[in-house]
Amino acid sequence: HLQLSFQGARPATTERIGFAVWQLQHLEGSAAVYLALVVHAKPGMGAAAGQKILDKLQTRTFGTTVGSLIKAAQLPLELRERFEKIVESRNWLIHRSGLSNRNAVHNDRACGELIARVNALATESKLLHEELRKLAEAFGLKHGISPQEVNERSRRLIMEWRKGGGMSGNSVRSAITPHQAACEYA
Repeated sequence: HLQLSFQGARPATTERIGFAVWQLQHLEGSAAVYLALVVHAKPGMGAAAGQKILDKLQTRTFGTTVGSLIKAAQLPLELRERFEKIVESRNWLIHRSGLSNRNAVHNDRACGELIARVNALATESKLLHEELRKLAEAFGLKHGISPQEVNERSRRLIMEWRKGGGMSGNSVRSAITPHQAACEYA
């Protein structure tokens, strides 16, 4: 009988793991948006159709999304290798890190090694997110979406949030970032 417990877990370790998962979630979402933009978006399809495609893509696993980007030749070789590696690292973190690092709770060296690996994963997630942003921005520019337009719509959305408008589904759908240019391109 396997008994799992967080009793005795080091707060710094669990905090770093949580942060890494958060960074990975942002990357996974951005990868789905980028896939929608460069593979599925069509001129004239409209925001509602773009959102429907995005909603479907966001139900896929990260590995499936990355595989689709690779198959469609939408990642430069250097990024493809980094994405393949981060999918493997993400799967380790989510599915195997707890059991393979039980000693980190009681051993300073093991804890330090785990934190270093998790920190590296969070950092790489953030860096790859930025690479996707650059690729999406280049795609948007190629299709007539200026960075100024992206910045202005983002600024208006942030002002709405600050006024207490919250983040309704319509606000999220009307927000534009370089990744979400699919709805504007369409």
